[in-house]
Amino acid sequence: MLEFDVVVIGGGIVGLATAAAASKKFDSVLLLEKNRSIVMETSARNSEVIHAGLYYAAMPIKNELCIDGRGLLEDYCSSNNVNFSMVGKYVFSVNSPDKLDNLFDNAIDSGATGLKKCGVGDINYLNKWCDAKYAFFSANTGILDSHGLAFSLLRDFEDNGGICSLASSVTGIEFGSKYYVTFVDGNGDIQIASSERLVNCAGLSSLEVLDYLYKDHEMENYFIKGHYFSGRLSSPVPHLLYPMPEALGLGVHLTLDLNGQVKFGPDTQHVYDVNYRQGIDTDAFYKKVASNFKIAGPESLRFDYAGIRPKIKSRGEVASDFIFLTEKDHHLNGMVSLHGIDSPGLTSCLSIAEKVMSIL
Repeated sequence: MLEFDVVVIGGGIVGLATAAAASKKFDSVLLLEKNRSIVMETSARNSEVIHAGLYYAAMPIKNELCIDGRGLLEDYCSSNNVNFSMVGKYVFSVNSPDKLDNLFDNAIDSGATGLKKCGVGDINYLNKWCDAKYAFFSANTGILDSHGLAFSLLRDFEDNGGICSLASSVTGIEFGSKYYVTFVDGNGDIQIASSERLVNCAGLSSLEVLDYLYKDHEMENYFIKGHYFSGRLSSPVPHLLYPMPEALGLGVHLTLDLNGQVKFGPDTQHVYDVNYRQGIDTDAFYKKVASNFKIAGPESLRFDYAGIRPKIKSRGEVASDFIFLTEKDHHLNGMVSLHGIDSPGLTSCLSIAEKVMSIL
């Protein structure tokens, strides 16, 4: 039997950040990832945006961890040569000035900084690319190399003596005086790891992991699939452009990668299984883009990738905030179970790790 101080399940960006933080405080930490490499699911299939904390006034955990996490993330990327750029973003509206003003005011009340309401000159500038009548600018929004961040965190973890076991699927967990995690490793061998501390960062599989220990949690998966298309506009776009948010997401927005490539997405589709195939035709996606952006036609779009947001229904309602289950919830010593870590999980990964460590 393998013995560890901490076992972390899930090699996405949150699992990596948590494992790296744990490896600074504990002598032996095991990170289990079911895929053949780290960050192959939600962490690799998103907008790669550093969020400023504009949208989370009614979500206290997300709000706190996003505001704190942005600063931690910028400092970490600067210190570890992870590429990022604080390009800023405009949030705009065609016909809802009151809703835009409420979003602006709530963002300031929530602690977001670097915000400025736009005047006529800014609106004219924006209208090269989108249909905007009202807007504000967020200077503390950026983009980053999420894979570069992931591999930097993995390096930190392994430099501290942590062990990352890839292609390792958990098949059972028992709790006695310790946690006994059974998994099949990359060689197909059955292994058992024991530990007094367990962190469930399994993302899309987090409920599957939790079910090994108990099933009366009254939660179910409510996966939201989103598609991203690469696109072209008539002139280069230096900033991110976001319409007003929707019920289950931030709306189909314009973002950039670090090479300046324009991406549109994500849309929102409730799905029952995890697959990354193109699930919307280009013409239909074009209509979503063209409702806000000045784009030539469907031929200017190319399907890039799809992602799945690990949303959770709790007691029949779609949870909007991050969920941290601790001993007071599940009555199991030394376990933290994370669920519904969607956006801004990437921005918040280092502050999430700090919160987990404070609980452990």
